[in-house]
Amino acid sequence: NFEPYRTYFQYSEKRFDGKRHTLQKYIGVLPFLSKGSKEYERILADWNSQLNRNIYSTPKYLFDEKYVEYLEFRRRAMEKGEFSTKSFPSTKQKLEYFNKWLIKKYGRIELNQLTHVMIDNYKEHLTYDKIQSVRKGQKSVSGSKGLANKTVIGYLSTVRRMLVWANKKSYMDNEVFTDITLKWEWPSNIVKKDKSLLYPAMNHYEKYVEYLQKIIDKTPYQTHMFGNSKTKPTYMYYVMYLQALMGMRINEVLDLKWKRSVGDDEGRSMSFSYLDVDNNIHIYSKKQRRTIPMPKRVIKVIKKIPKQIGSGHKSIKKHHLKNSFNKGYKRKTYKKYSSTYVFENPYNQLSYSVSSVWSKLQEVCAELDFPKYGFHSWRRGFITKMFIVEPNILLIGDYVGHSSNKITDLYKELHPTHLKVIGDSIDKI
Repeated sequence: NFEPYRTYFQYSEKRFDGKRHTLQKYIGVLPFLSKGSKEYERILADWNSQLNRNIYSTPKYLFDEKYVEYLEFRRRAMEKGEFSTKSFPSTKQKLEYFNKWLIKKYGRIELNQLTHVMIDNYKEHLTYDKIQSVRKGQKSVSGSKGLANKTVIGYLSTVRRMLVWANKKSYMDNEVFTDITLKWEWPSNIVKKDKSLLYPAMNHYEKYVEYLQKIIDKTPYQTHMFGNSKTKPTYMYYVMYLQALMGMRINEVLDLKWKRSVGDDEGRSMSFSYLDVDNNIHIYSKKQRRTIPMPKRVIKVIKKIPKQIGSGHKSIKKHHLKNSFNKGYKRKTYKKYSSTYVFENPYNQLSYSVSSVWSKLQEVCAELDFPKYGFHSWRRGFITKMFIVEPNILLIGDYVGHSSNKITDLYKELHPTHLKVIGDSIDKI
């Protein structure tokens, strides 16, 4: 008796909830195979052998193989715009470093062999033993050991995100993942701040803006100077003034360009901001676009910033340069060029970083006898001020670029100053 024989390979797979379910994989058709033939018995024996091996053996998921798969997943997500283009290189560098450390200390291990003790040892290595790359002159050399706490948290967070992914993909058993997350406390960089620091008093906000206005009125715009030049930079005051006066995010001010550039495309996890000829600021941030008309006060400040920069070295004396470098300095003249960014460093032709302005902000807060406010505190101060001028949640939310009206509504709950007019009316009844 002959009959067609359709061949399937049956196996079990673990779901996200930890339970197993049976799957079948179609292999092919062996037509007119006799049930009593030797070929039939051989194929059946091979099939049973494969089935038993799959059921009673646990697959091995090596970390050094699966982290590569995870990076591919992150890369595809980045291309879809789900992650920032800056996050992928950082994730790759941190996971590659963890993999090298893991192999050197424990050899090639499976994901299910990871323990909370290994993670703790890795944290100790990052905190005390990892060599930092320090920039000296024009070279990167080995410097002090150990990373800053915030950097350590970044390394560990990257590892944890991958383990969460591996657990969802059933590469890591629930028991192993739970054991690591429960027996070891993952550090967090979220610091709860006092509301007095998050939401500055209204008189502080007004005094801060007024202080910066006076400095800008009497101080010309000056970029960063190299060496021991006596000419002090003043660009920080201009950045701080625009950020507080218009309630923009600090990166939106620092990345501000004179005009739209090639590559400033919407729809991706990136941000950019630029000016136009009609004195508007166009901002794309957190996948949301908004256009802000500049007030006259801001236009006046922008006009004080030169578009042609790049010749800072000419104003530095030779003896200052010699004292600034151990091996002396060969004078190099930088030609003037049309800057791309409104606030541009002439020596690398990039926008300034937040850290370059942060120390000046703390100096100003100390001089005004304020608490240690951050840049976002002045953005919150601006929104609070707007509730007095124009108590319209939708209008304010659109201006500052809130993704949801619930965020703007929070300011109304914490600072009900827009209701003061009703309180004044009651007194007149």
